[in-house]
Amino acid sequence: LMLFFNKKIRFLNFFTFFLLTLIFIKIFIFYDHLYPIHDEIISIDRYLEPKNFLRRDSTNNQLLLSFFGMITNTIFGYNFVLLRLISFVSFSLLVIILNKNFKNFLILNILFITILSSDLLFNYIYLYRGYYIASLIIVLNLYFLKIFFDKKKEKYLKYSLISSTLLCIHSIYSVYFLIPIFFTILTYLIKEKK
Repeated sequence: LMLFFNKKIRFLNFFTFFLLTLIFIKIFIFYDHLYPIHDEIISIDRYLEPKNFLRRDSTNNQLLLSFFGMITNTIFGYNFVLLRLISFVSFSLLVIILNKNFKNFLILNILFITILSSDLLFNYIYLYRGYYIASLIIVLNLYFLKIFFDKKKEKYLKYSLISSTLLCIHSIYSVYFLIPIFFTILTYLIKEKK
């Protein structure tokens, strides 16, 4: 039984790696990244310089994306493909965490089918936008909370609060995700009388 389970996990890891590699090749090898589109123009124009990445003059600014973009731009110079790679790396880490946490072929397939069947979700995998960074932090936050509630290790509650702070700093729309998380933590603390 253990041998079968190990084969299943190895297959799932291979499947995840294979799909991520195919998506990477499709986006970054066969697609020409000629010019920015949509909100990328504002993000690239306003928030890539070290003196500007902390600006909060529009809802379009996603602070962690601007920070990573500013670091990339400072080290490598302006490279549009590297800027777009930030979202893909966030998406890949998100998939790897979900794969590790669920270890379920069906859930992984549903995730890939949902993303690949939606133009909007697929496009944000490679656009210079911070939505997959926010998604990654949300998944990490929920992962930390799961460990905290299962094993009662307080350091994971601290990790959850740190990731909640990062999420709140990243973008204002994150508040919609943080309200249920904080409500859950508050309910737990009241119930445990801490």
